[in-house]
Amino acid sequence: MKKIEIGLENHIQWRQVNETLKILWLGGDPLVLTVSVNGHDAEALYMPLNKKEFIIKEKSWYTIESLGKSSEVGLIPSHVEEEVAPLNWRPTPRASQKSG
Repeated sequence: MKKIEIGLENHIQWRQVNETLKILWLGGDPLVLTVSVNGHDAEALYMPLNKKEFIIKEKSWYTIESLGKSSEVGLIPSHVEEEVAPLNWRPTPRASQKSG
């Protein structure tokens, strides 16, 4: 397991995993894990309030930010091939389909 400390000055920016990844909240302040399975729709989970662990499926995008001074997370497996998104990238909602 790879342990990462997330704090006020650092976060895990958007990235896409090439295999399934398990995220574990290990301690410290609550954090928000945001996941997008398709680069458009996104779901935010508050750890440990909603869950203490979460599985990110292969080819999904995710980001993690602490909601306090310091949070610790674990990643299983400890090494996963990832594509880090450009600095200001985020999931983009699809254009609405007008009916009628």
